[in-house]
Amino acid sequence: MKIKSTLLALACTLIGTSSFASHLMGGQITAKQIGGLQYQISLVAYRDTLGVPMYSTATFNYSDNASSWTSSTIRPHGGASLFMNGVEEYTYIDTITFPTGGSYTVKWEECCRNAAIVNMANPGSESFYLSTIVQVDGASSNSTPVFLNAPVTLAQYNTLFSYNPLPFDADGDSLAWSLITPLSSNATPVAGYVLPHAGTAQPFSLNSLTGEISWLPDMLGNFVSSFLVEEYRG
Repeated sequence: MKIKSTLLALACTLIGTSSFASHLMGGQITAKQIGGLQYQISLVAYRDTLGVPMYSTATFNYSDNASSWTSSTIRPHGGASLFMNGVEEYTYIDTITFPTGGSYTVKWEECCRNAAIVNMANPGSESFYLSTIVQVDGASSNSTPVFLNAPVTLAQYNTLFSYNPLPFDADGDSLAWSLITPLSSNATPVAGYVLPHAGTAQPFSLNSLTGEISWLPDMLGNFVSSFLVEEYRG
């Protein structure tokens, strides 16, 4: 039985690029069960330091997938952590007690993406959207997967690139990965998206069981990819 999903977005920059604008580069949302119907929701967002400043707060939006119940909260970040290669990491944390068991969507969106991205039509006008689906059951343990290996933001031209986020699920559930089109405002796919450009010997690919990316970039540029991580139990 599939019980929830989470979205991870990764941005890769190849050596030789220098043109940047806006700021949002990647991120993820995870949910950790504290006890019963109470959860800690963590949003991690990555910012290009050559772009505009990061927003001081993030709005967490919640909705029940089987009813009209919705809720939202605004939370500040805990300060910037320097990631690597001119990227900052920001973490926003919220705690919520869901009204009852069921399937809930947690989402966040903000403007705008890095305008230097080359594998979508008009990145500077696209918002950045992340979400996770949480199957809440106060009688059993259930948290979303977490990623033990932070996103890698630098790949080298014409050199094989491999990256594994090292997914871990505290509940021991099975995980399945798939590539999806990055999402913009209201969960609409961004316009003109194509996979990161690659040589024919090793196209951009994702291992559906391990989450490992393999890629042989054959052009310079800023590229984005998005992944759906689905969790199964039983």
